[in-house]
Amino acid sequence: MDAANKLSEKIRELNVESESDKQILEIIKAHIQNDAFDQATKVIIDALEDNFASPAVLYCQLGVINILQGNYAEAEKVLMQSVQIDETLAEAYYNLGLLYQNENEFEKATTFYKKVVLLNTQDSQVYELLGECCQALDNAQDAIVFYDTALRIDPKSLNSAVNLAQLYLYYNNFTDAIEVLKIALVTHSDQKELHFALGDIYKTTKEYEHAIGHFRKVIMLDENNSRAYYELGYCCFELGLNNQSIPLLANAFKLDQHFSDPLYYLGKAYEKKKNIDSAVSAYEQWVTMEAENIEIKSKTFQEQFNTVCQYLVDYFNRLKNDNKVNHYKNLLLTSTDLDSLDDFVISNDD
Repeated sequence: MDAANKLSEKIRELNVESESDKQILEIIKAHIQNDAFDQATKVIIDALEDNFASPAVLYCQLGVINILQGNYAEAEKVLMQSVQIDETLAEAYYNLGLLYQNENEFEKATTFYKKVVLLNTQDSQVYELLGECCQALDNAQDAIVFYDTALRIDPKSLNSAVNLAQLYLYYNNFTDAIEVLKIALVTHSDQKELHFALGDIYKTTKEYEHAIGHFRKVIMLDENNSRAYYELGYCCFELGLNNQSIPLLANAFKLDQHFSDPLYYLGKAYEKKKNIDSAVSAYEQWVTMEAENIEIKSKTFQEQFNTVCQYLVDYFNRLKNDNKVNHYKNLLLTSTDLDSLDDFVISNDD
């Protein structure tokens, strides 16, 4: 006999006089936990017919069943019945919030989540959900308040910490972002996302020594994380630690050969070490990967592309390799923005 049938048998065995609301509710929730929705629904209907003392609770559970089955219209209907019967039932408001959030109706979801926190001011999860809804509505300031409140109630809330840090970064508030992530690391020291985020902030503020420690931690937690190898290699490059940066950047590209950024800095690192042949090899791979879509890249990126192409033109000129020279000259032209390209053509016509 499976768990759901055992529970059905249990309810049949319960004596009417000894049957309590609490027991019935436990059975309903156990059925739901076991995905035995038909059995749970039958218990609810029977309890309603037997004048269950708290019908609002039963309608709330019926709403949960319909949400889990994807019957959102019916779920909305019975959950609204629940709160009409009992305006203090926080669980029903919470489930209405989840229902509307799942349907991307964030304004409605926010309305019901706020009713929950009025009834229970210490529910950190609801503050987190309010933060998510505000973020979805591009209401960053309210989202910050809600995530911050969630963390004050539950400092272990990882999602609130990450989302709050991202919002601080949006406003270039690096100090608060760092503080939030450091607090989160106290209880989530094995979360590579937190270490990566901290490393990224320190990299952005050019505090490369601090960034290195966090990117190393990411690699310790995930040895195949190509992005972490790249970021660590980049920081080493910026600190002039080319001997360390080269193997890190090479490994980043080895782990993800669709990720071209490591090749660019690998070329620059080899240049710094005067290892020209290796620099050229890295640059040629990078140019090949980037040339196809160079016209849609930023002006800054195009300037980098031009610089590398010119470097390759000069290199192959010295080798008298006309084919390669012409190839990179042509790429140099195609990477120029349209206004500059027009000027170039006009000047050559003269």
